Amino acid sequence: MLLNKARAVDVMQQAGVDGIIATSLENVAYVSGYLSFSQRLTKATQVYAVLSADRPDEAVLVAPIGDLDGVAQRAVRVQVQSYGAFPVFSSPAINSEPDQLAFLGLMQAAVSKGPGDALAAALSALGLKGKRLALDTTGLTPPVAQELYRLLGPDSTVEGWDLLRRIRMVKTPEEVARLRQASSITEAAIDDVLKSAHEGMTEHEMAYVFNNAVLRRDAMPLLTCIGVGPRSALPNVVPSQRRLKKGDIIRFDVGCVYEWYCSDLARIASFGDPPAKAAAYYRAVLSGEQEAIGAVKPGARTRDIFQIALDATRANGISHYERHHCGHGIGLECYDMPSIAPGDETVLGPGMVINIETPYYELGFAGLQVEDTVVVTNDGAESLSVSDRSLRVV
Repeated sequence: MLLNKARAVDVMQQAGVDGIIATSLENVAYVSGYLSFSQRLTKATQVYAVLSADRPDEAVLVAPIGDLDGVAQRAVRVQVQSYGAFPVFSSPAINSEPDQLAFLGLMQAAVSKGPGDALAAALSALGLKGKRLALDTTGLTPPVAQELYRLLGPDSTVEGWDLLRRIRMVKTPEEVARLRQASSITEAAIDDVLKSAHEGMTEHEMAYVFNNAVLRRDAMPLLTCIGVGPRSALPNVVPSQRRLKKGDIIRFDVGCVYEWYCSDLARIASFGDPPAKAAAYYRAVLSGEQEAIGAVKPGARTRDIFQIALDATRANGISHYERHHCGHGIGLECYDMPSIAPGDETVLGPGMVINIETPYYELGFAGLQVEDTVVVTNDGAESLSVSDRSLRVV
């Protein structure tokens, strides 16, 4: 189960709303269990998931009829209100195809003319018509947002994007399992690259190995920042034809998506013995990351975790170290709430999943970075990434 129903009800009650209408790709998937194919292609497609505070077990999905085969194939267990037209024909052989039979059944159900009509039907089905609602506008074009506010009634509708992000901060066991697997796949893909590393190998070839390693493990590449030598100092390095040579630092800031959930990890290696400065500075950024992870526990504030990371990195070898953040939440989005940053007042609690990182970028020298994913437990933190964090020599 993705949706944290108890937290959703609690957040809605605190906000004084009777229901939420999710509109973004990630929020619809979170509420309904369905990731829309057509919505991935264009924001012009209107797909919604409606959740009631009184009936959190009965979410309703609003989707175009052409999306319904995806609903059938994923065996999504929510009510569906579809709209539009999408001609598909069937033959007697369909009787031996369960997912196609399910698709046909959904297509033969009542279909609304347009998305507004389907949304109105969904609200009526949940007893939410005329109630106070939170509208997540992150998945809407401005004209559609205006149209929905008119449909729902502006006096009874509040902005809901922040409510869903707050709900999603605390993960269910299923979400944690997917995040753990995403981390594991990323770590294995990094290992594959390092095993294949050789003199003259290009950054582009490393990225190719990484991306293929991710795909072989049933995930999709998300982030492939792999830089060698001085190019490792580029924060968002785009793999190039730069060739690997002895003494080069190799920086990985990489991730994937597994069953909709993201990974984002950083590791450092050296091709041959590392420069002394790189080894010393890496010890500093690793100390900062490790001390910050050690401070993660229920009740800790994210702003304090940030300061611990900063102070430890400075104390252990980079006295001039500065950062704007030292991590972030992670889940359906790579940058979920909260931010490990100054001024962020989020209090950590069990089930939150965050990344801790302490990157250092020095142009003309190198980029040094370590980043890991941890889940907050009842008395501390458990790392979802388990590979060696030392500066690896290959």
